[in-house]
Amino acid sequence: STRSNDATRLKVWIGHYAAPNPSQATISPPIYTGSATRSHLGVNHPVLARMICPTLALELYDSDPIEYVSQLADGRIEMIAAALPAILYAGDPPGKGFNKGDSTNGLFKGYLLER
Repeated sequence: STRSNDATRLKVWIGHYAAPNPSQATISPPIYTGSATRSHLGVNHPVLARMICPTLALELYDSDPIEYVSQLADGRIEMIAAALPAILYAGDPPGKGFNKGDSTNGLFKGYLLER
């Protein structure tokens, strides 16, 4: 019960923590809306979707986020553990400057990991 109460208090602050520059702005639209539904999160949230997008699919996501989500939903893009998400890489937005030829450059330098 205590752990649940502590975690519940964190929900309202997640948007600040996940933002690239929390002193300037939180993530918009907000992550926590007070709703019990989670349908607005993950690939359905414009900021979170790019953060969890596999780096090899970033070009598609940046050019057409709706098509990216469509391909992800029907299995043409796989979100597997080996496909490292953009949030692990340096840049604002995360993964900016990702180089397919040197996938270790900037890896584990994402601002969320450094906090």
